[in-house]
Formats: sequence, structure tokens, C-alpha cells
Amino acid sequence: MNSQQSKKRLILEDEERFAHAVSENIFKKPQISVWMILIPIILVYHMYRYQKYAKGRKSFAENYLDDRRQALEEAYTSFAGNRKPDFAKLIKLSNEPDGAAKKYNAWLETIVSHYQHLFRAEGNSYDALIRSSYKNRTNYLIFLNKLNDVERQLNAALKPCLEETAEGVDEIISQMEKYSEELRKDQATKIFSV
Repeated sequence: MNSQQSKKRLILEDEERFAHAVSENIFKKPQISVWMILIPIILVYHMYRYQKYAKGRKSFAENYLDDRRQALEEAYTSFAGNRKPDFAKLIKLSNEPDGAAKKYNAWLETIVSHYQHLFRAEGNSYDALIRSSYKNRTNYLIFLNKLNDVERQLNAALKPCLEETAEGVDEIISQMEKYSEELRKDQATKIFSV
């Protein structure tokens, strides 16, 4: 595996870890009680709720990762080919409504640029790539604030379309943004505390 493929794998693994961490905070795990063990019908209901929880988390993480995987692939191929990323292609591949295309493009530019910075960096772990690329916690937090901002803008543009298909969208998006910001801030602290 070449160096760029290794970096791509490290980036994707971190994106997957992050997606699962966000989903864990959004979907609350059903708790088991002693009554569930003593009364079998309640235990069966608990198992049903647990399966629904597990499927919901998995589905959320997969949907969360779809655009990131495409952006990472474009960052990788454009970096390897020494060409500019083709954002128009990614917008066509996405399921984003027309009203959100500008905000989606801004998000793509931010995330693809970040990935390409990591491809230029040196390191054998994701944390090492971040340290090499951003040099200090302040620079990394500046990037994370920009990412949080473009994600909020994209979510605001998508919200009217999502409200038609799912209930509780406002709460889910609010939780997603809140947990994403908290996880990223914690990650920055951890990465640069070494």
C-alpha cells in the first residue's frame, strides 16, 4: 500500500469512528432492567427496541459517511492526478436538492481541502497527520470552526426538504451539530495534548 492509500485509509477510519460516535449520542441505547429479565414478554420487547436502535445507528452512520467517502475519493484522485477537484461531479452524484447546491459545494470545498492537506502531511496515524498538517491546536480549531459553520449552513438549506420526509428533523439536526462540535473540540484537545 502506498503512502497516499495509507493516509486515505486512516482518514476514512477516523470519519467512520466519528460517524459512529455522533450516532451513539443521537440514538439512545435502550436500557435493560431487572424486570425485563423476570418477565419474558418485556425482555422480547426490549430486544425489539435494541434491534431498532442498532439498525438506526448503523443507517445513520452509513448515510453520514456517503458524502464523506465520495469527497475523500475525489480528494485522493485529484491529489494523485495533480488536478483540481471536480465539485460539479460530486454535486451531480449527490442527492442534495437544487436549493442546497451552493451550500453543499461550500462544504465540499472545505472537506476536500482538509483531506488534501492531510495527504500532504507526514505521519503514520490520523492524529500525526493532523499535527503535521495544522501544526497547533489553534490552527486545527480554526479549520473545525469553519467545518462546523459550513455544515450548519448546509443543514439549514436541507432542513425544509427533510421536514417533508421525516419528523423530528430540527431536534436531530440540532443534536447532530451539537455533538459534532463537542466531539471535534475534544478530538483537537486530545490530538494536541501529546
